[in-house]
Amino acid sequence: MDRNNNMANVAIDVLVDLNNGKVSRWLTLGEEDCLPPTGVKVAGASDRMDCPFSEEATPEPPTPPEFPFTFSEKGVLKMGSDVAGTPILEIPGYQPDSSGPSPSGRWLVLSGDQEDGDYIHRALVLLNRENGEVFPIVLRRSWPSPLRPVGKRNPPRIKTPIAKTSPVVGETDVRWLGTSKDSECLIVDDLVVKPGAFSFSVGGEIAR
Repeated sequence: MDRNNNMANVAIDVLVDLNNGKVSRWLTLGEEDCLPPTGVKVAGASDRMDCPFSEEATPEPPTPPEFPFTFSEKGVLKMGSDVAGTPILEIPGYQPDSSGPSPSGRWLVLSGDQEDGDYIHRALVLLNRENGEVFPIVLRRSWPSPLRPVGKRNPPRIKTPIAKTSPVVGETDVRWLGTSKDSECLIVDDLVVKPGAFSFSVGGEIAR
């Protein structure tokens, strides 16, 4: 790309066959303004799925189990389903992050306090869907205390912006690793978070 995801004018997907070294390239952003050179195709997503390592070869993960707490797109923590649940807590401007729930389904990353510019800045917190507690994501060997609401609103509200938690930008690597409650951990850039236990930094990029 010629910039980050949010500001790029041109992007090219590259597929390398490790068996024979063959390289295939597709112009995926900027076809309106850029005439691709010889060997670079202009193609949609369906044309990029013709390799043996495509998404079709990846088995679907098991459906996470149900937990008593859900978090709505409107920033409301509920006891029960998102539609019919009882509001328990508000975190204005926060919503479930695109990283999705943890492999066990117990933990959910929430994203909010967004600021738009050349880069999109936002903050992340971690919801325990088993008991409804919300935690900052911080670098420390002991697990932090949950965030507490302020004031006398009903339902209670956590004050925003939330300062003491992980700030990230649009390019920050946020994803889950592991396959179960015992092995799952959250990656936030170079931070490895073991939910409910501790977090530490590897001081570099974590390979996929």
